[in-house]
Amino acid sequence: MDEPTLGDAAVRPWARVARGAGIAALAGIALIGLAQANFLLFHTLVETFSVVVAFTIFVVAWNSRHFSDGHFFPWIGIAYLVVGTLDLLHAFSYKGIGLLGDGGANLPTQLWVTARYVEAVSWLLAILLERRQRLSHAHALGYGAALATGIAVAFGFDLVPDCYVEGQGMTGFKLASEYAVIALKVVTAGLVLRSGLHPRVRTLLVASLATGGAAEVVFTGYLSVFDFANQVGHLLKVAAFFFIYRATVETGLVEPYKLLFRRLQAAHDGLEVTVADRTRELARANEALAESNARLDALIKASPLAIIALDADRRVTLWNKSAERMFGVLAAGKLGRPLRPDVEANLGAMLASAYSGECVEGLETTLPRTGGGEAHVRVYCAPLLEADGTIAGVVTVNADIGGELAARQSLLDSQRRLSGILSSVSDAIITIDERGLIQSFNPAAEAVFGYGASEVIGRNVSILMQPADAALHDSYVRRYVETGSGRFLGAGPREFTARHKDGHEVLIDLQVNETVTAEGRLFIGVARDISARRRAAADKQALERELAQAHKMEALGNLAGGIAHEVNNMLVPIIGLADLTLRRAPPDLHANLGKILTAAERARDIVGRVLTFSRTEIPSRRPLHLGEALREAVRLLSVALPAAIDIRCRLDADPVVLADATEVQQVILNLATNAAHAMGPQGGVLDVGLRLEDTASGGGPSRQAVVTVADNGSGMDERTLSKIFEPFFTTKAVGKGTGMGLSVVHGIVSKWGGAIAVESRIGHGSTFTIRLPLHEAATAGDAA
Repeated sequence: MDEPTLGDAAVRPWARVARGAGIAALAGIALIGLAQANFLLFHTLVETFSVVVAFTIFVVAWNSRHFSDGHFFPWIGIAYLVVGTLDLLHAFSYKGIGLLGDGGANLPTQLWVTARYVEAVSWLLAILLERRQRLSHAHALGYGAALATGIAVAFGFDLVPDCYVEGQGMTGFKLASEYAVIALKVVTAGLVLRSGLHPRVRTLLVASLATGGAAEVVFTGYLSVFDFANQVGHLLKVAAFFFIYRATVETGLVEPYKLLFRRLQAAHDGLEVTVADRTRELARANEALAESNARLDALIKASPLAIIALDADRRVTLWNKSAERMFGVLAAGKLGRPLRPDVEANLGAMLASAYSGECVEGLETTLPRTGGGEAHVRVYCAPLLEADGTIAGVVTVNADIGGELAARQSLLDSQRRLSGILSSVSDAIITIDERGLIQSFNPAAEAVFGYGASEVIGRNVSILMQPADAALHDSYVRRYVETGSGRFLGAGPREFTARHKDGHEVLIDLQVNETVTAEGRLFIGVARDISARRRAAADKQALERELAQAHKMEALGNLAGGIAHEVNNMLVPIIGLADLTLRRAPPDLHANLGKILTAAERARDIVGRVLTFSRTEIPSRRPLHLGEALREAVRLLSVALPAAIDIRCRLDADPVVLADATEVQQVILNLATNAAHAMGPQGGVLDVGLRLEDTASGGGPSRQAVVTVADNGSGMDERTLSKIFEPFFTTKAVGKGTGMGLSVVHGIVSKWGGAIAVESRIGHGSTFTIRLPLHEAATAGDAA
């Protein structure tokens, strides 16, 4: 059986405390009895115990200074050498012993107070320096030498104040010193409790400080150095030294790791805790690994992928259920055997790469099945590594892609059919994603917008829009994705002005729908170019207006012709009789008859114009140099128009047209007369021009003569422009115009095979433009 150690206290703490308390009580009673019988013997024994403990602390501390952790113990050891010396001198000089001094009580009391000061201050310094770097031997010896020198000087030169006066008792300095020592010990006890010392050492040190402080309290109340309070105080001092002995000497010798090697013990304890924690973690890791291996084994067995592992000799070490189904061979027939030569031949390059340390991913190939047939597989191959990095084998994962290949071919066929359908559709079909990026662009879209599919796929669809719509498009798409509300989505076809590659506008009917794919939403736009249809509708409306105008003009012409014939029949006798009467009448009637004759002739001229307007037969036309005819007409204008009108003529060509010179003059005179009326008395500028223009035709470029008559008069509003060529419509005052001039001009130009148009704005004048086809024979001759 091993001898019991201080460690037994951890096993039977209460029994050990009870035993110690009993021994201390018996020792105290014995010492009190001795003090009653012989106080000096009692005092000598108590002080001898204190001196022995103090010197023992020094001896142990000094001889363990080289390997002690920290410097608390060495520092206390040096201090207790001084304390023990002072206590020894105190015992030698005690009243009744008289080995030192005059035999009185003052010197031993002074030595006592000095020892307590040294003890309290040394305790405080030691605990304050406990966590700092260990002091050198010179520091400790220096401190001891300083204490010894200071004490020697203080006593040698009688610098220590009196502490006890015979017949009066303790002095004020002695009482104040006791209280100061008590305060220092209380502060030191608080610091000890917060220190890094071993818990057992802390407890014993605090007990020593407590009993020592209690002794100082008792020593403040004695009257005689021999009274009972003095005895109790010495007993408490014995207890204090006993606790410091237990904390330093006994602990340092029996359990040095709690005092001398506490950092090593702390490291040892920490290592044990760490080892225990790591052991538990390792156990948990082993359990987790076992569970993981079980799950992995179950996963491999249940995997739909054929998993095959080979060792370094290319023999099968793993062949799961899916491999059995794929290749038609049970695992029992493959484990420990090499792969079939034809299988290894197909996988040769992959296996070689894997055995060299590379990973091969996604190779599609065919592997023969046992019993015939082939498996279409996608193979993944990787090396199996040992802990030291050496290659122990390879693993292949094989996915049956037969169904995938069939689905892929079906999808490809479907895409080809869809592509064929989209290519044959006459409507432009465009798909875009949620970001507005074009995903597809069929041939009809290429024709409508002018872009090739490769130019627009991946770009934002806003390139097909006018700038104003393009700026808002992304916000429309984002709002629809967030709220489900769209501008065009789900609605019927709407007219929309798009933008061609070359920049011109394209009018389209647009309908947008949505579909959801695995990649997200797709928006499908179906667009039809309605620009030609819109132009055709406009041309149709123009033709309908012209046809209505022609019908109206024909009806008015027939009516006017009938009326004109009747009026002309009545005018013939009026004019004849008026002329005959004018010749025979007296002179005083000539003026009135002249006016009657003039009015009748004017009526005849109007009737003549009406008959000309109503005539439906094609007039006789001949090749005419249009420039010469216009010059003659302008010469007539210079005589007919007021001098305030500045006539300007610019003839850039002299084309040949089929027309009548008289009718040319009639057209120009009518237009010029209306212009002069529009410019008013203040006059203005009248421009007459002639030029040639190229115009597109089915057989290639063609030319036409363009005659312009422009003024800077008052201009016309939209209502007037819409009626200007209608017969009998006039803006002139009653008696100033008949409303037939421009209708006659329209009829003459139409019979020439030409067209007349007018542009006018209020306050900006009017411009009449006549376009006439060139005479074909003359044109061919010019070309030749």
